[in-house]
Amino acid sequence: ELVMKKNLLDAVTEAIEELPERLQQILALYYQEECTMREIGSVLGVSEARVCQLHAEAIHRLRAAVGKE
Repeated sequence: ELVMKKNLLDAVTEAIEELPERLQQILALYYQEECTMREIGSVLGVSEARVCQLHAEAIHRLRAAVGKE
């Protein structure tokens, strides 16, 4: 089970590194810095709704990349 968790963590880390910089930044601000979508929108100069769209795109890409493994 530990090996499976390590493999999943490695796959997610690799998938994040392959995302465009903007999507990486959104994930970092949301999950590491615990910023709200509104705060992220202010940082990036886009609307809160656009941040939600970009976050959803990032998650979709991560799931697709990890699902391939």
